[in-house]
Amino acid sequence: MQGGGIAPPRWGGGMQIQGYLGCCHLIYKLVVSIWGPESPGMRAWAALRLLLLSLGAWTALAQPFECAPGCTERGNCNPDTGDCICPYGYVGKACEIDALSACRLAPGSPATCTERVTQNCQCLQQCEAFHCKDGVGCGRYVASPGRGCFTREGVPPEQQTNKAPEEGEAGVKYYKGWKPGAEEAKTPEEILEVMRWDKWLTVAPSKCPESCFGRGFCMKWWEAKEEGHPWCLCHRGFEGGACETEDDKWCLLKCSGRGKCHDYFCHCKPPYFSLGCSRDHAVPHTALRPSPVRFKIYMYELNTQFSYPLIRDLGEPRTEIGTALYAAYYKFQESFMYSSVRTYDPTEANMFFVPTFMYEWTGPPGDGNEYLNILFDHIRQTYPFWNRTDGRDHFFFHTADRGGCCMSELALKPVHLIHFGYYLPDPGKSNLTTVRQLSKGMGYSCYHPQRDVVVVPEEAQFKQWAQRNKGMTIDDILKQKTKLLFFMGGALDSSPYAIEFSGNARQILDRLELEWKDPEMELLWKARSTVPDQPGFSMEEAYRRNKFCFCPYGWGFGNRLGQAMMAHCIPVIVQEHTFQPYEDLLPYETFSIRLTNSDLPRIREILRNVTDQQYRGMLQQLIRYRDAFHWYADEGGRAFDWTIASLRRRWQNLKALYY
Repeated sequence: MQGGGIAPPRWGGGMQIQGYLGCCHLIYKLVVSIWGPESPGMRAWAALRLLLLSLGAWTALAQPFECAPGCTERGNCNPDTGDCICPYGYVGKACEIDALSACRLAPGSPATCTERVTQNCQCLQQCEAFHCKDGVGCGRYVASPGRGCFTREGVPPEQQTNKAPEEGEAGVKYYKGWKPGAEEAKTPEEILEVMRWDKWLTVAPSKCPESCFGRGFCMKWWEAKEEGHPWCLCHRGFEGGACETEDDKWCLLKCSGRGKCHDYFCHCKPPYFSLGCSRDHAVPHTALRPSPVRFKIYMYELNTQFSYPLIRDLGEPRTEIGTALYAAYYKFQESFMYSSVRTYDPTEANMFFVPTFMYEWTGPPGDGNEYLNILFDHIRQTYPFWNRTDGRDHFFFHTADRGGCCMSELALKPVHLIHFGYYLPDPGKSNLTTVRQLSKGMGYSCYHPQRDVVVVPEEAQFKQWAQRNKGMTIDDILKQKTKLLFFMGGALDSSPYAIEFSGNARQILDRLELEWKDPEMELLWKARSTVPDQPGFSMEEAYRRNKFCFCPYGWGFGNRLGQAMMAHCIPVIVQEHTFQPYEDLLPYETFSIRLTNSDLPRIREILRNVTDQQYRGMLQQLIRYRDAFHWYADEGGRAFDWTIASLRRRWQNLKALYY
């Protein structure tokens, strides 16, 4: 990813590894000269040499290595390799090089490459150099070439900052793009357009209270650019009307109380390091092979240039703090850091976790192939473990709407932890146009049943729902049931892409409900129902008063299944060709009903034919497995446990050569 003169970070103890393997080769040549190439002693040495080459590089690192002097002043020392793990934007043996200096409001403040605010032209050029490799890997994150920017003439690049110009500030020039040679904006109207992004306008910091304390950008709404009040768009880690309040909730586990939260990066107190300051020592790498009984996972300790939840769009609801639908990767990390399944010794690991933070790179619709292939190529060339199985014992999360539907090259190799389990062996036969387009060349559609894992999405409301479930008996639950079938959501029936949305299941039921007008069916369609907007309406209570709940998917994965499980409503799953979370482990047939689109005209008869005794039995099974559908371990959540069990099954599948 180096470019534009940025020094690459020092990766993975490469000098020690190369020296070790070189030493093995010299010994090999000496033994050949003494014994001859075909002697019994030589054959024994050959077998030993293979073992040394496969394990020796990491056995050689079976002692803690010191990092460069000054590393812990800004970064964290990784004693496994002697590398300094740097905050986002910094590189070098001791994080001494600020590769995104022009992307900071002041030295030491967080850097951002977002295009939502108008930034320094030098910043956007630095972002390209930092994130791209030979013109590849930029993806959605680097600003589009036509994004306007400003620069301060006569100021050296290393002294440029992202602070928006004050009105009438001398020496400032504005450009209609950030690439060299972009046209200059000269008129007041053109300059105003440069400072605009969609509905937002970046204005001088002095317009905002306390200039946002240098911790955020001063903004206005475009429609109110003349009379509207400016407001502070704060960097991650700061809150308040003037960004005056620091908040460590952005950092994983709040740095375990062992460090300072800076943006998302934990600057740990020595000797702590790793995500959330969760480690404090290196361990001997002595295992000859992973145990087939004691399942262990090793997490790569990656620098922020490769592994970091980027501030793609300032002001978006943050996924890292576990409040958004796409944050399952964050909840997994919270549990994994101190789990007994984690090992610090990669030589005893059955599987390898790559913390990609994919959602931060792509958002809901993205694929992120460029980023993934650069990352996996780095892992392949730096560590000895990828090449043992061609990456098939590695895994990463991709929680976007259709997270696994567009993978290529190295990104196809590992286990994908996704939410959308859509599967057809031949993507060309899918009735989803975008799947046919995105998945061609993969050999399957979105999900590989014997390799990938469908995990449950994160929903913050489930913490409260789980609390309310405690102590509730099956008779308490049955007393609440007064309706037959519930659904709340959209159908997009008039859209030309309607079939893309839920595989046509929502649209079919929507049309049927218009015919039936059945009072026992509580179907609240977004296009025509006003019930959800009425005071006192509760979605949770609606789930709880219905016996059954319609669970289609949406544009990608659906979240109604988890909601139904957590509110004691038997799921009616209508998702053709789509695997559900942990489906190869959980007995779905005991707590849910599975239908096809062609069954929907008979859905009322099907549900009403379920006897009270059958319903009670299904409800008992639902209660037994409901906690598999949420991540809050302190409230009984078992999503982490079922995810680990699924990964262990995938490791068994790998050993059986199923993929």
